[in-house]
Amino acid sequence: MTELSGAVEKLLGDARELARVRGHAFVGTEHVLLAMTRQSDDALARRILDEAGATEDLRTRVEEIIGEV
Repeated sequence: MTELSGAVEKLLGDARELARVRGHAFVGTEHVLLAMTRQSDDALARRILDEAGATEDLRTRVEEIIGEV
């Protein structure tokens, strides 16, 4: 397994867990986006969101739509 595929597996696992704890039957884009905002600061997706200035706003907006836990 390459480093990228390991990172993707972790991201998707985190998204699955976010969907599960909310009682959602499937993993949607919203769960993946929320998982991206919760990654460590050195994760590629998180760095991209941070550089765009989107992390906090995106997290807040997605949680407003699907609910916080």
